[in-house]
Amino acid sequence: MADQRFCDACGKPNREQARFCGYCGQLLENGTLKKDGSFQKARELGRGAPHDHYPLQIGEPALNESYQGSTVSKTIKLLSFIIVMVALLGLLAYTNPTLESYESFVHQKIIQEAQGNDVNQALGYFLGGFASRFLASQTIRKDYIFLSIYETNIGDEHLKALGILKNFILLETPRSPKAQN
Repeated sequence: MADQRFCDACGKPNREQARFCGYCGQLLENGTLKKDGSFQKARELGRGAPHDHYPLQIGEPALNESYQGSTVSKTIKLLSFIIVMVALLGLLAYTNPTLESYESFVHQKIIQEAQGNDVNQALGYFLGGFASRFLASQTIRKDYIFLSIYETNIGDEHLKALGILKNFILLETPRSPKAQN
C-alpha cells in the first residue's frame, strides 16, 4: 500500500507527495499516517486553539460528512423542485391560449352542434365562422399569465371557458335549443 497523507481539515487520504488536499484544497502540513492505520487529527475551535485529538480510521467518514451530505441532498432536492416548477410555469405561460384560439374553439363547437342532417351541417359550417367571430368579439378574456378565463354574454345566455395548455374546458354552457323544447 502506498503511503498516504491525511488532511487535517477533512481527514481524507491524499498522495504522500501532495501539498494540498485533493478534496477540500487545504494545505497539507500536519497530516500523517500512523503505524496502526489511524490518523491523529487536531480539532480546533473558533480561535484556533487545539481542542481534542481523536483517531480517524482510514475509510471512516469525518464527523460532519453525513450532515454535509444531507444538506447537499436537501439543496439538490430544493434546486430540482425549483427548476421543475419554473419549467412547468414556463410551459403554462407559453401554452396560454389566445383569443384567436378561443374563436377557433367556438367555431369547432358550433360545427359539432350542427351535426345531424345535411342542411344543419352546411349552415353550421358556413355561418359558424361568422358566429364564432361575433361571439369572440363579445368575449371578455381574463388573462392570468398561466391560464385564461373567457366569458361570453349574449342576452340571457352565458358561456364561460377556462383556457389552459392550448385547450379549453367549458365551465358554463348556454342552454342548447334541444334542451329548451
